[in-house]
Amino acid sequence: MQAIGGRGFWGWSKPFCTACGWNVGLAKERKRTQLRQLALGVLIFAVLFGFDAYFTKDKFELVPFGFFLILIAIIAIASWKQLRILESANPSTAFATPVSSGAAALERAKQGREAIYQHLRALPKPRPVRLKGVPRVISIAFPLSWVVTAYFGFKIFRNGLASPGLLPDLAPLLIILGIWSTLSIVIMRRTRKNRRLLEEGDFAVATVIHQELTGGRHPRSRITYEFKDAAGQRVHCETNDDSRTLYEEMETPVFYNPANTTESVPLVCTSCELRRV
Repeated sequence: MQAIGGRGFWGWSKPFCTACGWNVGLAKERKRTQLRQLALGVLIFAVLFGFDAYFTKDKFELVPFGFFLILIAIIAIASWKQLRILESANPSTAFATPVSSGAAALERAKQGREAIYQHLRALPKPRPVRLKGVPRVISIAFPLSWVVTAYFGFKIFRNGLASPGLLPDLAPLLIILGIWSTLSIVIMRRTRKNRRLLEEGDFAVATVIHQELTGGRHPRSRITYEFKDAAGQRVHCETNDDSRTLYEEMETPVFYNPANTTESVPLVCTSCELRRV
């Protein structure tokens, strides 16, 4: 069955499946936490409006407070209904024996994954690798930007050599160049590391053991995964999943440095990709 939730403005914070119980417990805890935060939000808004009325000697602003209260109430009702759905999920009794079509689909998916893993294991080193779109554009634009900046910077410097306003003219250009260079260098260093791991690293199949959203306005998916190296030792690593496709209990192929197993990267999280041969 298709998992419920995942990404979306009004979507669930974490996908789950009521058929097999996948992530149901985590989704319940997220919804309970959200309801507690909403209750705390009502208290915070009441205190803020109360302080405003006390210090400004005006009446308590009922209309704005009521607007925020209605908005929080709508979100709380939606979260409560979603929690009721999660509470009523009972996969152990309702789906004790999977139907034949579901079992067949599961077996086909498993065979497909195994075929992909075998193909990745069989690739000879160094593996054929190419950059993804954004790193490829940056690798070309970064040196060109320095050439263009040097050209225009020289013209500004030459034209304003005797001018007292030379530094203010160059300041915006230098600030933009500094920000652009910092971002480009960080991305290129990560790309170089990813490329080295994909080309020369050992292959393993990792399991995601934890996933959470970090950050504020534009949250990022942070995952913790584990895999066994060639010696059979379990390795735990963390990384950002920009693809937003990995959640608990999912398998994902990873490439790691056998000399330092903490250096690893899941295939879907790399800034490079394997070329078909």
